[in-house]
Amino acid sequence: MIDWVMLYTNYLPDELLLEILTCIERWETTERQCTLARFCAVNRQWYDVGIQRLYDSPYLSGSSYELFVRTVCPSVLAHIKPSALAGLVRILDLSSIVHNSTKSTTARKLPSHLHTYPTFANSLGTPQAC
Repeated sequence: MIDWVMLYTNYLPDELLLEILTCIERWETTERQCTLARFCAVNRQWYDVGIQRLYDSPYLSGSSYELFVRTVCPSVLAHIKPSALAGLVRILDLSSIVHNSTKSTTARKLPSHLHTYPTFANSLGTPQAC
């Protein structure tokens, strides 16, 4: 009996987790992104429920751009498979990192993949359809 109780003590219904995510989405951008990342790190169930919203419209600033590129963009090496997370990105706003990265880093990593994002915001913050 104890094993059964222990199994379900960390479980919450997906519907409740979705309600929590709805509240989180109303928060300011940087706080929302940080909280969504922590939400996805709780356990596998929370990850499965929250990962779509984490990558839907990522907030990139400073060094987070490099990590984002390594995570989302496929490698130039043929034997490394593309990340499934790239398909979750719908809106990509690079306006907050335009001056935090070298031109070569920005130019080398994302331009070939920009066509995959439905909305891309350029350095002036103007959304563009790709």
